[in-house]
Amino acid sequence: MNIQSMGLVYFSPTGTTKRITNEIAHAIHSKRVKVIDCTKPATRAGESLTFYNELVILGTPVHYGRVPLKIADYFTTFNAEKTPAVLVVTYGNRAFEDALIELHDVAVNAGFSPIAAGAFIGEHAYSSEAVPIAHVEHLDEIEALRVPKNTAYRERWTPRTMPGVPTTKGKLCIQCGRCTEACPTGAIHRDGLTKTDKQKCLLCCACIKACPSGARAIRNPLFNVGVRILSQFWRMRREPETYL
Repeated sequence: MNIQSMGLVYFSPTGTTKRITNEIAHAIHSKRVKVIDCTKPATRAGESLTFYNELVILGTPVHYGRVPLKIADYFTTFNAEKTPAVLVVTYGNRAFEDALIELHDVAVNAGFSPIAAGAFIGEHAYSSEAVPIAHVEHLDEIEALRVPKNTAYRERWTPRTMPGVPTTKGKLCIQCGRCTEACPTGAIHRDGLTKTDKQKCLLCCACIKACPSGARAIRNPLFNVGVRILSQFWRMRREPETYL
């Protein structure tokens, strides 16, 4: 195949996957890069994408050991006849579990031919100054990786089993609407900023990171105990795992 350009496709609610995949693209030094940010629902609602004669970087964060369901479904709609792909997952220091092999399987089913893959550390979505989890100030240089051979998927969380969703403390909310703009699944409506649609929420915490007044938070006590445990055992940043 005659590779003529590069495609960069990523889902990045809090910006980490965007930064890492862009670093990879920059390291390859391609002059022609087509960037597709599929974080917003409107982008994913468009026509199915076709890739031909290009190298494609597919990037997604890990959500509870898996590729987010909406993104796995979206990537499956791509048309890529043996298009080479670099697969990238980012995770918050604990474990990427089945996400990388799942992304590999999704890419193959869409017609891609994965040539390299990697799992990279990013600050955990639940990290904060009070409970830091792999808090980072910069990104290290990125290496090329290969997907590990593990095919057993863990079960996804469902709205019924989720420990809670971000809510808004009305007295702190300044009605700026940044949470609505940041939400990658449309779970927060502009006319009802204090409510979160549990059926749509990914617990990606993009709304919490985007809130300038600190009004958004997950206030479930058991959930917050779990976050403190994450901070206790996985506070220090791990290194990317490589498979060559």
